[in-house]
Amino acid sequence: WVRDYGAGRYGVVEITNPTTNPSTNEGLPLETFTISDGDIAGFSISNAGTVLNVGDSSHQIYQYALPVRYGDSPFNTLAPCAQGCDPHGFGFDSTDARIVVGDGTADGRSRGWLDIGLLSKNHWKKVHNPQFTVPLSSAVYLPGD
Repeated sequence: WVRDYGAGRYGVVEITNPTTNPSTNEGLPLETFTISDGDIAGFSISNAGTVLNVGDSSHQIYQYALPVRYGDSPFNTLAPCAQGCDPHGFGFDSTDARIVVGDGTADGRSRGWLDIGLLSKNHWKKVHNPQFTVPLSSAVYLPGD
């Protein structure tokens, strides 16, 4: 899945057969998302390849059942930061129970926050380390986590 500029607008696009005969299928049009100051914030596949997760400028992560069809609606919305953060790239732990999100807040308050979520409760906390001196644009769990 990629963010693509095609037919005069951005959209979330599936690439099929990427190594043999690549082609694209537009799954979700740009109008599906809130885009300000740039771009779609990230993508991740979870739940053994059955869920597409897409973040946008609304500071939320939308979950779509795969396969996605043009114009589908999310079945769930994760809210890593109802206030005061800027989630970017993200990833799930090996059990899809937790998610880590790079926090790109660049307003002088962030010095490298990670937003950690417990999916079953949509509960979030910020984690900070003084060694992180700049906003983080993405984060992922290691496969064994």
